[in-house]
Amino acid sequence: MAFDQDTGTLVPHKGFVYHYVRDHVQSATGWLTDAPTTFHAACAYAQLATALQDCVAYPWAAAPLPPNLYLLLVANTTRHRKSTAIRLALDVLRFAEHLKGRIGPDECSAEGLLLALQDQPTLLLPIPEMADFLVTANTWGERLKPVLMSLSDAPSVYRKRLARATIEIEQPRISVLAAIALHALSEIRGTQLDWHSGFFARFMFVCPGSEQGAVLLDWENPELEQPAPARPGCLNALHERLYMLQQTAKATANGNVLMLTGMTEEARTVFRAWRAQINEPNTDADRDDERPEGQDRLVTGVLKIATLLAVDLTDGAGTQVDEAAMTYAVRFGEMSRRSQRIVWSKYAPTQDSRMMTKLYNAVRKTGETGIAHSVLLRNSHLRAKDFQELVETLRQADQIYAVALPNGGQVYRTRK
Repeated sequence: MAFDQDTGTLVPHKGFVYHYVRDHVQSATGWLTDAPTTFHAACAYAQLATALQDCVAYPWAAAPLPPNLYLLLVANTTRHRKSTAIRLALDVLRFAEHLKGRIGPDECSAEGLLLALQDQPTLLLPIPEMADFLVTANTWGERLKPVLMSLSDAPSVYRKRLARATIEIEQPRISVLAAIALHALSEIRGTQLDWHSGFFARFMFVCPGSEQGAVLLDWENPELEQPAPARPGCLNALHERLYMLQQTAKATANGNVLMLTGMTEEARTVFRAWRAQINEPNTDADRDDERPEGQDRLVTGVLKIATLLAVDLTDGAGTQVDEAAMTYAVRFGEMSRRSQRIVWSKYAPTQDSRMMTKLYNAVRKTGETGIAHSVLLRNSHLRAKDFQELVETLRQADQIYAVALPNGGQVYRTRK
Protein backbone atom coordinates (compact mmCIF):
# COMPACT_ATOMS: atom_id res chain seq x y z
CA MET A 1 0.00 0.00 0.00
CA ALA A 2 1.52 3.31 -1.07
CA PHE A 3 1.17 6.41 1.06
CA ASP A 4 -1.80 8.62 0.20
CA GLN A 5 -1.66 12.04 1.87
CA ASP A 6 -5.32 12.83 1.27
CA THR A 7 -7.08 9.81 2.78
CA GLY A 8 -7.29 8.03 6.08
CA THR A 9 -7.41 9.08 9.71
CA LEU A 10 -4.63 10.61 11.79
CA VAL A 11 -5.00 8.39 14.86
CA PRO A 12 -5.14 4.56 14.96
CA HIS A 13 -8.44 2.88 15.82
CA LYS A 14 -7.00 1.22 18.92
CA GLY A 15 -4.18 1.60 21.38
CA PHE A 16 -3.10 4.30 23.83
CA VAL A 17 -3.31 7.29 21.46
CA TYR A 18 -6.84 6.30 20.42
CA HIS A 19 -8.13 5.91 23.97
CA TYR A 20 -6.41 9.05 25.22
CA VAL A 21 -7.88 11.29 22.50
CA ARG A 22 -11.28 9.62 22.14
CA ASP A 23 -12.17 8.42 25.63
CA HIS A 24 -10.25 10.78 27.91
CA VAL A 25 -10.16 14.15 26.12
CA GLN A 26 -13.14 14.04 23.74
CA SER A 27 -15.65 12.01 25.69
CA ALA A 28 -19.36 12.36 25.03
CA THR A 29 -19.85 13.85 28.49
CA GLY A 30 -18.07 17.02 27.37
CA TRP A 31 -14.63 17.75 25.97
CA LEU A 32 -12.03 18.65 28.54
CA THR A 33 -10.77 21.35 26.16
CA ASP A 34 -11.52 22.65 22.70
CA ALA A 35 -7.89 22.35 21.60
CA PRO A 36 -7.60 20.78 18.12
CA THR A 37 -7.29 17.03 17.79
CA THR A 38 -3.84 17.34 16.23
CA PHE A 39 -2.57 18.81 19.52
CA HIS A 40 -4.04 15.98 21.58
CA ALA A 41 -2.58 13.37 19.21
CA ALA A 42 0.86 14.98 19.56
CA CYS A 43 0.51 15.03 23.36
CA ALA A 44 -0.47 11.35 23.33
CA TYR A 45 2.66 10.48 21.36
CA ALA A 46 4.71 12.48 23.87
CA GLN A 47 3.23 10.38 26.68
CA LEU A 48 4.04 7.16 24.81
CA ALA A 49 7.59 8.36 24.24
CA THR A 50 7.98 9.19 27.93
CA ALA A 51 7.00 5.64 28.84
CA LEU A 52 8.91 3.75 26.12
CA GLN A 53 11.93 5.81 25.03
CA ASP A 54 14.28 3.92 27.36
CA CYS A 55 13.06 0.40 26.61
CA VAL A 56 12.43 0.30 22.82
CA ALA A 57 14.58 1.24 19.80
CA TYR A 58 14.61 0.94 16.02
CA PRO A 59 17.71 -0.31 14.12
CA TRP A 60 18.44 2.83 12.09
CA ALA A 61 21.74 3.48 10.29
CA ALA A 62 24.79 2.93 12.47
CA ALA A 63 23.10 3.13 15.88
CA PRO A 64 19.80 2.23 17.55
CA LEU A 65 17.12 4.93 17.29
CA PRO A 66 15.22 5.43 20.57
CA PRO A 67 11.71 6.90 20.11
CA ASN A 68 12.24 10.18 21.97
CA LEU A 69 10.26 13.03 20.40
CA TYR A 70 10.59 16.80 20.19
CA LEU A 71 7.10 18.21 19.50
CA LEU A 72 6.12 21.87 19.07
CA LEU A 73 2.47 22.99 19.07
CA VAL A 74 2.06 26.19 17.02
CA ALA A 75 -1.11 28.29 16.80
CA ASN A 76 -2.58 31.67 17.63
CA THR A 77 -2.52 32.81 21.24
CA THR A 78 -5.29 31.49 23.58
CA ARG A 79 -7.69 30.45 20.85
CA HIS A 80 -6.32 26.93 20.32
CA ARG A 81 -5.51 26.06 23.96
CA LYS A 82 -1.94 24.92 23.39
CA SER A 83 -0.91 25.06 27.05
CA THR A 84 -4.15 23.38 28.12
CA ALA A 85 -3.47 20.42 25.82
CA ILE A 86 0.01 20.07 27.32
CA ARG A 87 -1.32 20.33 30.88
CA LEU A 88 -3.85 17.55 30.30
CA ALA A 89 -1.10 15.27 29.02
CA LEU A 90 1.16 16.07 31.95
CA ASP A 91 -1.66 15.39 34.41
CA VAL A 92 -1.97 11.85 33.03
CA LEU A 93 1.75 11.24 33.59
CA ARG A 94 1.85 12.88 37.03
CA PHE A 95 -0.87 10.57 38.35
CA ALA A 96 0.86 7.46 37.01
CA GLU A 97 3.00 6.10 39.84
CA HIS A 98 5.60 4.58 37.51
CA LEU A 99 5.97 7.75 35.39
CA LYS A 100 5.49 10.83 37.57
CA GLY A 101 9.23 11.08 38.24
CA ARG A 102 9.84 11.42 34.51
CA ILE A 103 8.46 14.95 34.12
CA GLY A 104 11.06 17.69 34.08
CA PRO A 105 10.47 21.24 35.40
CA ASP A 106 8.80 23.86 33.20
CA GLU A 107 11.91 26.02 33.48
CA CYS A 108 15.43 24.95 34.31
CA SER A 109 19.01 25.81 33.50
CA ALA A 110 21.27 23.58 31.44
CA GLU A 111 22.97 22.51 34.64
CA GLY A 112 19.63 21.88 36.35
CA LEU A 113 18.44 19.67 33.51
CA LEU A 114 21.65 17.63 33.47
CA LEU A 115 21.51 17.15 37.23
CA ALA A 116 17.90 16.00 36.90
CA LEU A 117 18.95 13.54 34.16
CA GLN A 118 21.62 12.16 36.46
CA ASP A 119 18.90 11.19 38.91
CA GLN A 120 16.38 10.13 36.23
CA PRO A 121 17.92 9.68 32.75
CA THR A 122 14.50 9.40 31.09
CA LEU A 123 12.51 12.64 31.09
CA LEU A 124 9.79 14.62 29.36
CA LEU A 125 10.64 18.32 29.37
CA PRO A 126 7.55 20.54 29.05
CA ILE A 127 8.04 24.03 27.60
CA PRO A 128 4.47 25.40 27.50
CA GLU A 129 5.76 28.92 26.76
CA MET A 130 8.47 28.53 24.13
CA ALA A 131 8.37 32.29 23.48
CA ASP A 132 9.72 32.94 26.98
CA PHE A 133 12.37 30.31 26.36
CA LEU A 134 13.51 32.02 23.14
CA VAL A 135 13.63 35.60 24.45
CA THR A 136 15.95 34.73 27.34
CA ALA A 137 19.00 35.30 25.15
CA ASN A 138 22.32 34.69 26.91
CA THR A 139 20.48 33.28 29.93
CA TRP A 140 19.02 29.87 30.78
CA GLY A 141 17.18 29.39 27.49
CA GLU A 142 20.16 30.28 25.32
CA ARG A 143 22.52 28.00 27.23
CA LEU A 144 20.01 25.17 27.27
CA LYS A 145 19.56 25.06 23.48
CA PRO A 146 22.84 23.29 22.60
CA VAL A 147 22.24 20.77 25.39
CA LEU A 148 18.79 19.94 24.03
CA MET A 149 20.19 19.69 20.51
CA SER A 150 22.80 17.16 21.64
CA LEU A 151 20.35 15.17 23.75
CA SER A 152 17.85 14.89 20.89
CA ASP A 153 20.16 12.35 19.27
CA ALA A 154 19.98 10.15 22.40
CA PRO A 155 23.74 9.51 22.80
CA SER A 156 24.87 6.43 24.69
CA VAL A 157 26.84 8.70 27.03
CA TYR A 158 26.57 12.48 27.42
CA ARG A 159 29.37 14.46 29.05
CA LYS A 160 29.29 18.16 29.89
CA ARG A 161 31.94 20.18 31.68
CA LEU A 162 30.41 22.58 34.18
CA ALA A 163 32.01 25.21 36.37
CA ARG A 164 32.84 22.84 39.24
CA ALA A 165 32.68 19.36 37.75
CA THR A 166 32.05 17.26 34.67
CA ILE A 167 28.63 15.63 34.44
CA GLU A 168 28.39 12.23 32.78
CA ILE A 169 25.02 10.64 32.00
CA GLU A 170 24.60 7.16 30.59
CA GLN A 171 21.74 6.52 28.14
CA PRO A 172 20.00 9.90 28.52
CA ARG A 173 16.56 9.84 26.92
CA ILE A 174 14.63 13.09 26.77
CA SER A 175 11.49 14.17 24.93
CA VAL A 176 10.26 17.77 24.67
CA LEU A 177 6.66 18.94 24.49
CA ALA A 178 6.51 22.66 23.73
CA ALA A 179 4.09 25.32 22.51
CA ILE A 180 4.44 28.75 20.93
CA ALA A 181 2.22 31.39 19.37
CA LEU A 182 2.70 31.69 15.63
CA HIS A 183 3.35 35.44 15.67
CA ALA A 184 6.14 34.99 18.21
CA LEU A 185 8.27 33.23 15.61
CA SER A 186 8.46 36.42 13.57
CA GLU A 187 8.48 38.96 16.41
CA ILE A 188 11.18 37.45 18.63
CA ARG A 189 14.55 38.69 17.52
CA GLY A 190 16.97 36.01 16.39
CA THR A 191 14.52 33.16 15.80
CA GLN A 192 15.74 32.84 12.20
CA LEU A 193 19.08 31.73 13.62
CA ASP A 194 17.33 28.95 15.53
CA TRP A 195 16.27 27.56 12.15
CA HIS A 196 19.77 27.71 10.73
CA SER A 197 21.38 26.27 13.87
CA GLY A 198 19.21 23.17 13.67
CA PHE A 199 17.33 23.85 16.90
CA PHE A 200 13.88 24.07 15.30
CA ALA A 201 14.78 21.30 12.86
CA ARG A 202 14.72 18.85 15.75
CA PHE A 203 11.03 19.51 16.40
CA MET A 204 8.00 18.02 14.70
CA PHE A 205 5.68 21.00 14.21
CA VAL A 206 1.97 20.59 14.88
CA CYS A 207 -0.57 23.18 13.73
CA PRO A 208 -4.36 22.98 14.15
CA GLY A 209 -5.84 20.61 11.58
CA SER A 210 -7.93 23.30 9.93
CA GLU A 211 -4.79 25.21 9.02
CA GLN A 212 -2.72 22.45 7.40
CA GLY A 213 -5.25 20.08 5.92
CA ALA A 214 -4.97 17.24 8.42
CA VAL A 215 -7.65 14.64 7.86
CA LEU A 216 -10.47 14.36 10.38
CA LEU A 217 -10.63 11.62 12.92
CA ASP A 218 -13.41 9.09 12.50
CA TRP A 219 -15.43 10.37 15.44
CA GLU A 220 -15.42 13.90 13.99
CA ASN A 221 -17.45 12.57 11.06
CA PRO A 222 -21.14 13.05 11.95
CA GLU A 223 -22.09 10.01 9.86
CA LEU A 224 -20.03 7.69 12.05
CA GLU A 225 -20.50 6.52 15.61
CA GLN A 226 -19.74 9.17 18.22
CA PRO A 227 -17.52 8.62 21.29
CA ALA A 228 -18.85 6.50 24.09
CA PRO A 229 -19.42 8.17 27.48
CA ALA A 230 -16.24 8.47 29.46
CA ARG A 231 -15.68 5.54 31.78
CA PRO A 232 -15.07 6.37 35.46
CA GLY A 233 -11.85 4.38 35.30
CA CYS A 234 -10.58 5.89 32.04
CA LEU A 235 -7.54 7.55 33.62
CA ASN A 236 -6.59 4.37 35.44
CA ALA A 237 -6.96 2.44 32.20
CA LEU A 238 -4.51 4.79 30.50
CA HIS A 239 -2.01 4.35 33.33
CA GLU A 240 -2.40 0.59 33.22
CA ARG A 241 -1.85 0.52 29.47
CA LEU A 242 1.37 2.53 29.67
CA TYR A 243 2.62 0.26 32.45
CA MET A 244 1.66 -2.84 30.49
CA LEU A 245 3.45 -1.63 27.37
CA GLN A 246 6.57 -0.90 29.38
CA GLN A 247 6.63 -4.24 31.14
CA THR A 248 5.77 -6.31 28.06
CA ALA A 249 8.52 -4.65 26.00
CA LYS A 250 11.06 -5.24 28.76
CA ALA A 251 9.95 -8.84 29.19
CA THR A 252 10.22 -9.49 25.45
CA ALA A 253 13.80 -8.20 25.55
CA ASN A 254 14.62 -10.05 28.79
CA GLY A 255 14.99 -6.83 30.71
CA ASN A 256 17.05 -5.08 28.04
CA VAL A 257 16.07 -2.55 25.39
CA LEU A 258 13.66 -4.10 22.90
CA MET A 259 15.37 -3.72 19.53
CA LEU A 260 12.86 -4.01 16.70
CA THR A 261 13.99 -6.11 13.75
CA GLY A 262 13.06 -3.51 11.14
CA MET A 263 9.89 -3.12 9.09
CA THR A 264 7.76 -5.34 6.90
CA GLU A 265 7.85 -5.01 3.12
CA GLU A 266 4.39 -3.43 3.17
CA ALA A 267 5.58 -0.86 5.70
CA ARG A 268 8.69 -0.21 3.63
CA THR A 269 6.52 0.50 0.58
CA VAL A 270 4.53 3.11 2.52
CA PHE A 271 7.69 4.67 3.96
CA ARG A 272 9.50 4.86 0.62
CA ALA A 273 6.49 6.34 -1.15
CA TRP A 274 6.28 9.13 1.42
CA ARG A 275 10.01 9.82 1.31
CA ALA A 276 9.92 10.00 -2.47
CA GLN A 277 7.08 12.49 -2.25
CA ILE A 278 8.77 14.85 0.21
CA ASN A 279 12.08 14.68 -1.66
CA GLU A 280 10.54 15.54 -5.02
CA PRO A 281 12.72 18.48 -6.17
CA ASN A 282 10.13 20.29 -8.24
CA THR A 283 7.24 20.63 -5.82
CA ASP A 284 5.88 24.08 -5.06
CA ALA A 285 7.26 25.81 -1.95
CA ASP A 286 9.81 23.03 -1.50
CA ARG A 287 12.66 24.39 -3.60
CA ASP A 288 16.01 24.12 -1.85
CA ASP A 289 16.27 27.88 -1.37
CA GLU A 290 12.83 28.22 0.25
CA ARG A 291 12.04 25.15 2.30
CA PRO A 292 12.94 24.93 5.99
CA GLU A 293 15.81 22.80 7.15
CA GLY A 294 15.22 19.55 8.99
CA GLN A 295 13.55 17.24 6.49
CA ASP A 296 15.96 14.40 7.34
CA ARG A 297 15.06 14.78 10.99
CA LEU A 298 11.38 14.65 10.08
CA VAL A 299 12.07 11.24 8.54
CA THR A 300 13.63 9.97 11.76
CA GLY A 301 10.69 11.47 13.67
CA VAL A 302 8.32 9.37 11.58
CA LEU A 303 10.41 6.27 12.32
CA LYS A 304 10.23 7.04 16.04
CA ILE A 305 6.44 7.32 15.95
CA ALA A 306 6.25 4.11 13.89
CA THR A 307 8.36 2.43 16.59
CA LEU A 308 5.99 3.60 19.33
CA LEU A 309 2.97 2.40 17.35
CA ALA A 310 4.61 -0.94 16.58
CA VAL A 311 4.61 -1.56 20.33
CA ASP A 312 1.29 0.11 21.14
CA LEU A 313 -0.83 -1.52 18.43
CA THR A 314 0.43 -5.00 19.35
CA ASP A 315 -0.06 -4.56 23.12
CA GLY A 316 3.69 -4.43 23.68
CA ALA A 317 4.52 -7.62 21.82
CA GLY A 318 5.52 -6.14 18.47
CA THR A 319 9.04 -6.74 17.19
CA GLN A 320 8.63 -5.17 13.75
CA VAL A 321 7.08 -2.02 12.27
CA ASP A 322 4.11 -3.22 10.24
CA GLU A 323 2.02 -1.47 7.60
CA ALA A 324 -0.53 -0.10 10.06
CA ALA A 325 2.12 1.46 12.33
CA MET A 326 3.97 3.01 9.41
CA THR A 327 0.79 4.31 7.75
CA TYR A 328 -0.29 6.26 10.82
CA ALA A 329 3.28 7.43 11.43
CA VAL A 330 3.65 8.90 7.93
CA ARG A 331 0.23 10.53 8.20
CA PHE A 332 1.40 12.30 11.34
CA GLY A 333 4.69 13.11 9.63
CA GLU A 334 2.93 14.60 6.62
CA MET A 335 0.74 16.66 8.92
CA SER A 336 3.91 17.89 10.64
CA ARG A 337 5.59 18.69 7.32
CA ARG A 338 2.63 20.79 6.22
CA SER A 339 2.61 22.50 9.61
CA GLN A 340 6.30 23.35 9.30
CA ARG A 341 5.75 24.83 5.85
CA ILE A 342 2.97 27.05 7.21
CA VAL A 343 5.17 28.23 10.06
CA TRP A 344 8.11 28.76 7.73
CA SER A 345 6.08 30.87 5.33
CA LYS A 346 4.67 33.05 8.13
CA TYR A 347 7.65 33.25 10.43
CA ALA A 348 9.94 34.89 7.88
CA PRO A 349 8.03 37.87 6.48
CA THR A 350 11.08 40.10 6.13
CA GLN A 351 13.36 40.28 3.13
CA ASP A 352 16.41 40.04 5.41
CA SER A 353 15.42 36.69 6.87
CA ARG A 354 14.58 35.26 3.46
CA MET A 355 17.88 36.48 2.04
CA MET A 356 19.77 35.07 5.01
CA THR A 357 18.25 31.68 4.28
CA LYS A 358 19.30 31.92 0.63
CA LEU A 359 22.85 32.89 1.56
CA TYR A 360 23.12 30.01 4.00
CA ASN A 361 21.80 27.51 1.45
CA ALA A 362 24.13 28.87 -1.24
CA VAL A 363 27.10 28.22 1.05
CA ARG A 364 25.76 24.84 2.18
CA LYS A 365 25.43 23.56 -1.41
CA THR A 366 29.15 24.05 -2.05
CA GLY A 367 30.10 21.54 0.66
CA GLU A 368 33.74 21.38 1.76
CA THR A 369 34.86 23.42 -1.26
CA GLY A 370 33.09 26.53 -0.02
CA ILE A 371 32.13 29.59 -1.99
CA ALA A 372 34.27 32.66 -2.56
CA HIS A 373 33.22 35.93 -0.92
CA SER A 374 33.12 37.70 -4.28
CA VAL A 375 30.98 34.99 -5.90
CA LEU A 376 28.50 34.90 -3.02
CA LEU A 377 28.22 38.70 -3.07
CA ARG A 378 27.71 38.83 -6.83
CA ASN A 379 25.06 36.10 -6.83
CA SER A 380 23.17 37.70 -3.96
CA HIS A 381 22.52 40.96 -5.89
CA LEU A 382 22.82 42.85 -2.60
CA ARG A 383 24.63 46.04 -1.74
CA ALA A 384 28.00 45.26 -0.18
CA LYS A 385 26.97 46.78 3.16
CA ASP A 386 23.72 44.77 3.41
CA PHE A 387 25.53 41.63 2.29
CA GLN A 388 28.22 42.03 4.94
CA GLU A 389 25.64 42.50 7.73
CA LEU A 390 23.78 39.30 6.81
CA VAL A 391 26.96 37.27 6.43
CA GLU A 392 28.24 38.55 9.75
CA THR A 393 24.97 37.51 11.42
CA LEU A 394 25.39 33.98 10.07
CA ARG A 395 29.00 33.93 11.25
CA GLN A 396 28.05 35.09 14.75
CA ALA A 397 25.47 32.32 14.88
CA ASP A 398 28.26 29.86 13.97
CA GLN A 399 26.36 28.72 10.89
CA ILE A 400 29.11 29.64 8.43
CA TYR A 401 32.78 30.42 8.82
CA ALA A 402 35.41 32.11 6.64
CA VAL A 403 38.65 30.53 5.45
CA ALA A 404 41.44 32.86 4.31
CA LEU A 405 43.09 32.14 0.96
CA PRO A 406 46.77 32.72 0.05
CA ASN A 407 45.76 35.39 -2.48
CA GLY A 408 44.11 37.46 0.22
CA GLY A 409 40.56 36.39 -0.55
CA GLN A 410 38.31 34.16 1.52
CA VAL A 411 35.73 31.41 1.09
CA TYR A 412 32.72 30.60 3.24
CA ARG A 413 31.76 27.13 4.44
CA THR A 414 28.96 25.81 6.64
CA ARG A 415 29.42 24.03 9.92
CA LYS A 416 28.81 20.29 9.73
